[in-house]
Amino acid sequence: LLALTDYGEAVTVLEAVVDIDANDSDAWQSLGVAYLSAGRPTRAIEALGKAIGLSPSDPQLYTQRGNAFLSMGQFPNARDDFGVVIALEAASAEGYFGRGLVYLAMGQLENAITDFDGAISRSPGHIEAMSNRGVAYLRLGQRTGNLSIIERAVSDFSMVLISEPSNADVFANRGSAAISLGDNVSAIRDLDLAISLDPTDPVAFYNRGLAYFAQGDLESATVDYSQAIRFGSNLIGVYEARARLFAELGRDEAAQADVDMVAQLGGNSTDLQSEIDQIRRQRTGG
Repeated sequence: LLALTDYGEAVTVLEAVVDIDANDSDAWQSLGVAYLSAGRPTRAIEALGKAIGLSPSDPQLYTQRGNAFLSMGQFPNARDDFGVVIALEAASAEGYFGRGLVYLAMGQLENAITDFDGAISRSPGHIEAMSNRGVAYLRLGQRTGNLSIIERAVSDFSMVLISEPSNADVFANRGSAAISLGDNVSAIRDLDLAISLDPTDPVAFYNRGLAYFAQGDLESATVDYSQAIRFGSNLIGVYEARARLFAELGRDEAAQADVDMVAQLGGNSTDLQSEIDQIRRQRTGG
């Protein structure tokens, strides 16, 4: 049933199966996977809990329920389930990978890196673990200002791109890392590729705008910020950055419009207005 993409039909059939035999662990597991695939994680957790009650030593069940908890943002529960997977199957990469994702989502970056290391040591070709370890390295390096950690992120992203040369997210992440390292030429190159692969990614446009701004190309930065706004939503920081650029370029009405938008979105428009006024005075000598 789950080989089909009609998860609604699969759910209906499997619900009937467990109504007939409530002790069928495989049916409960399949029902949980069907619920999760159909975007019903709460029901997935319930069904997988039934399966775990019947087969408490099956690591796959905890992995699947951990993924369901993770999708709902229930990080402690997800962490605990992946911990059980590690206890039951220490040689498997999946428990470490899943728990690494949880730690990454929780902002516990050192723990995330340790678990992704564990996944990669058990499965050296685990591309997802390497990509997410790169993200953890990047965030940790940006948080601490440690450029050597960001260089590790670049190394991970580069390794992933050997296997997945059309991965837009990884190009975007490596571009972000290059900005942090002050290599705006490499950043623009990677972000060009990311945007060519995913032309509606607002974060890639915003980051390329940052790189253009660092190079002094204000017009290109403005265009990219505008694209980020076009494809994103509630991007207060982008409106703030574009307002400053408009002011630098003498486009005062456009700058004021962005200040007003920041106010509408609930941002700190008072401080931004002061910055814009100061830029205008410096530009005009008034």
